[in-house]
Amino acid sequence: AFFQHAGKNPLKWLPTPPAIAERSTGKTMGWHGDMLAEMQKIPRANQEELAINSHKNASESRKTGLFEGEIVPVLGKGIECTADNIIRDDWAAMPEKLGKLKPAFRKPHGTITAATSSALTDGASCVLLMSEKKAKELGYPTDVTLKGCAFTAIDPFPQLLLAPALGWHKVLKQAGIT
Repeated sequence: AFFQHAGKNPLKWLPTPPAIAERSTGKTMGWHGDMLAEMQKIPRANQEELAINSHKNASESRKTGLFEGEIVPVLGKGIECTADNIIRDDWAAMPEKLGKLKPAFRKPHGTITAATSSALTDGASCVLLMSEKKAKELGYPTDVTLKGCAFTAIDPFPQLLLAPALGWHKVLKQAGIT
């Protein structure tokens, strides 16, 4: 089974290994992230600084309502989720806490910790693509146009997370953005 129930709390659903592993390598995204950080020589201190800034920006954006129109409430098993539950509002206290955390993926020498990796629930999105003609036929607004698309490939074992980075310049060029 992909999920197993954890205790009596329906919010505590845990993936059953190897469901969280990338299927072609058998390693988690966290493990691959740690490999990439090592290959690119990104020290733990830089990762922690980025994590703190990310939480600070997200927390401030949530407080000002910047993304209210972007989050669609989701109802499941009688529980309604209306906000991101990963954003930490205590980002100012994070620096001293982060240094105490142990590596989460490549033990004992990795640099990515639970605080600097993305959560298992790191977001969701849905995109419905169709021709403008079909959208008008169905009564959908046509306020978005796909201006570019790129496919990239790379050896997944050492560099799994780099493939998307190889395509962004192609998409920007197709869209006329330089």
